[in-house]
Amino acid sequence: MHDEFNISRRKTLAALGTIGAASAGAGLGTSAYFSDQETFQNNSLVAGELDLKVSWDEHYSDWMGDETQYASMPEEGETPDLSLPAADPGGRPIELVFSDRAAFMDATRQEQFPEGGLGEEEDPCEALADVGDDDVEAPVITVDDVKPGDFGEVTFDFAACDNPALLWMNGGLVDEAENGFTEPEADDPDEDGAQASLWPLALLGAVPALGGGDGDAVEATSTDGETDATDDTSDRRSALRKGAAAAGAGAAGLAAASEAASAGSSKGGDDPTDPDGPYDVEIDNGTLDVTVGELGSGTSVQGANWFFTAGGSTVGTLYRETYGFRDGTGPHVDAENNGSLVSGQGFPSSVSPGTTASGDVTIPVETQGGTTVTLEVTRNVTLDPNEPTIRVSYDVTNPGGSGATFDDLRLSQYIDYDIGSISDDQGTYFLDESRGCEFISQSSNPNDPVFAGFTGNQFSVNHDLRPYGTSSSLGEGNFQSSDIDFNNDDQFPDSGTADVTLAMEWSLGTLAPGETASLETAFVYNETEAEFEQELCAESVDPTPSPGGPELADKLRARAWYDDGDNVHQDDETVFLEGSLRDVLDALASGNGVPLSGNEPAPQGGGADTSRDCYSEAPDVHYVAFQWWLPIDHGNEVQGDSVTFDLGFYTEQCRHNDGAGMNNEGVDPDEVDP
Repeated sequence: MHDEFNISRRKTLAALGTIGAASAGAGLGTSAYFSDQETFQNNSLVAGELDLKVSWDEHYSDWMGDETQYASMPEEGETPDLSLPAADPGGRPIELVFSDRAAFMDATRQEQFPEGGLGEEEDPCEALADVGDDDVEAPVITVDDVKPGDFGEVTFDFAACDNPALLWMNGGLVDEAENGFTEPEADDPDEDGAQASLWPLALLGAVPALGGGDGDAVEATSTDGETDATDDTSDRRSALRKGAAAAGAGAAGLAAASEAASAGSSKGGDDPTDPDGPYDVEIDNGTLDVTVGELGSGTSVQGANWFFTAGGSTVGTLYRETYGFRDGTGPHVDAENNGSLVSGQGFPSSVSPGTTASGDVTIPVETQGGTTVTLEVTRNVTLDPNEPTIRVSYDVTNPGGSGATFDDLRLSQYIDYDIGSISDDQGTYFLDESRGCEFISQSSNPNDPVFAGFTGNQFSVNHDLRPYGTSSSLGEGNFQSSDIDFNNDDQFPDSGTADVTLAMEWSLGTLAPGETASLETAFVYNETEAEFEQELCAESVDPTPSPGGPELADKLRARAWYDDGDNVHQDDETVFLEGSLRDVLDALASGNGVPLSGNEPAPQGGGADTSRDCYSEAPDVHYVAFQWWLPIDHGNEVQGDSVTFDLGFYTEQCRHNDGAGMNNEGVDPDEVDP
């Protein structure tokens, strides 16, 4: 295995680096993207143009190859030329003295753009990159085998063409994984729950690489020819399921419950109407028979009551199920009353268990900026072929021409189970972050219990338990209200039983025009509480949590500073950001990012007196450096861990702006003056 730190060409501006797991070290990936996000063109005070041109020069040292000829650790009393501090005050820093610094930089260089750097006579506005154009795509940096003592650095050179500029550095954590829990990692004293022993770091290179994967999905087509579907034959959770039918139940109790449901499921004549009629899909695996709609389920039109069979008896369990959206705490819209089916893109009438049916709908949702955007939503439904589990996932797209960004798009799920009878249930919310498990559920009469509940593949931001009713303070009315409320109660009722409704809300994050966000949910049934909890946890946030979780982002150190162009931090160069990689990325992900201090007073560049300093326009070139390292006093606890993150810049022209940052919503091309 060898180490790589290379910038490769990609087709899209926001391309992400992908990491291969390596137990001999850890994986680090970053996609560095650059954008002169000219949202200032929305502001009537702004005139002129701004184009941010960028180049880069990055290095990676793994203490292999020619670099060892030009640097060494300092002798006692010798002042180091490079010092990368440990995480702890008493820890051992990475220190180097250079015998030939220029040769060391050449030996560790991975890529430079433009090759050879910017010439003294070259115009930076001509020679530097417009990343994302056809000629130059976004750079991607990947390291696949990080070991203690490794470090890397990239210096960004930039020029503000046509106008002085305000600049922010931004970024964020994209993904992290532990990629398995290796024996030496488990033995590391820094690993949660580990044994107190430590392998010598020299042995790390002898650990064989890990392998793994979830298998491949097999494409299939539904028998009625109405839609394509996917049969997922790589069920990662099957080993955790034991099956509800084997548990058995009181046949008489279930039969009585089913009879009660048939007699009283109308909730006093308030039957919901089917929003899209025959487009609902029916799926039956012998234990669970469900009919699911693109906008909701549980209507009386098709008897779509999600019938659960165990112990030889069948019971109807569902009155109504639907979902909704809002941006942050803005107006909420539920799908059943506000969504529209895309013509010709509905569910087929039926599919076999294990086959996914997909349907497309549109739902108008107001952004926090006040613009109503018609979201494009694909709802995907799969019934497990062996277990009473329904998996429903959502792909939510903000159309490319919408002209508005969702700051915090949220998806909410509502369900009103009537298990056997209307008012014989109790609702419960469960959370165990250490297990990566969260769900909300309902149970019926304890003498003949049936447990039903749902979860998502990420932690929720809100949940709700309350009695059924159509007024705005009760379950159905609250969910249909634009001013939805989540009470975040953990149990309802506190004692006894009632007609209970359940809801959860998840954040899909920022969603700009042209972007898609996804969420996976699962609805589970069982008659045994312990198995029910186990199966829901298997479907929840982290189906196979590892002790301690991924730690690489916490153990890696990072810093950013204003550089003079030589790619090496010196004492007189100001560090504006330093800490663990996670902390640094959290700071870069806030708002427009971390504001950078330029070299020119704002009024000189046409900015407000209160603004921070701007960057002078080309031909001046400016430099910012970003460096990461894995301290030498950490090793086994990060074996196999990987982390992927973004770096980027956001710029506004200095003139007429005060440095606070302007709105970052997208605009259509015809809304921007040429």
